[in-house]
Amino acid sequence: MSSRVRLARNLAGFPFVHRATPEERLGVLSACRRQLSSLPASLTGGSAASPLSWIDACWAQISAVDDALEAGLEYAFAQRFGYLTACPTNVGTGLRMSVMLHLPGLRLTGDIEKVKRAAADMNLAVRGFYGEGSEAAGDFYQVSNQTTLGKVEGVVLHELQQEIIPQIIEYERVSREALMSKRRPTLEDTVHRAAALLTHARLLSTDEAMQLLSHARLGVHLGLLRDIDGARVNRLMLTVQPAHLQRAAGRELDQEQRRYARALVVREVLAGAREA
Repeated sequence: MSSRVRLARNLAGFPFVHRATPEERLGVLSACRRQLSSLPASLTGGSAASPLSWIDACWAQISAVDDALEAGLEYAFAQRFGYLTACPTNVGTGLRMSVMLHLPGLRLTGDIEKVKRAAADMNLAVRGFYGEGSEAAGDFYQVSNQTTLGKVEGVVLHELQQEIIPQIIEYERVSREALMSKRRPTLEDTVHRAAALLTHARLLSTDEAMQLLSHARLGVHLGLLRDIDGARVNRLMLTVQPAHLQRAAGRELDQEQRRYARALVVREVLAGAREA
């Protein structure tokens, strides 16, 4: 679904964030702002990326930004350990490469736990839709490297892009094929129930909407739902989030109002997909 590359950096001459005073933190902010303001817009514009074709593009962009920042800022760095950070797990390259994957097939076949265990054995982190500490809303999982010490950036990139992510995607494809060949009636029922609820429900919680949209997205990709546009389903997975709903409404909504607004926007978007 998407790719992300993050570099953790600290400035030399300042205490780490947990020890820094408010004045020292403001000093870090001011120094970084000055250097950021001097960078060309082409470096800081940013763009979405797809997992296999553009992880390297993400890395190229953030590496260029990092070099431009370091030209005017002194990073905390030790020859033996690499970049120094307040969190020990970021010491070294400070690199986190992550890919967001939609894995409903593995979850429905019960094989997602095997993938998690295998990932842990390979020093990978598997997190939910909202990142660290979150669960897998809508069958979305973030897969990222955990090792930043003793492994150079190019190796991490190669392992994720050429080995790990393609293998997980292949596992998902095999799971979907198994569902279609061995459990098709159950799968079709799950997919069409989701579509029916999405197009008729008057109240939807975030979790329920995400799970139903996950089933609908799976149905679209397997050719079981031909009258629903997959791109609209993808957009709805963001639109149904509480902050997005409130921004669209232009005001704060309580839980019941959000449930109503969420169901309404889902119905309207999917109705528009059918009319198109």
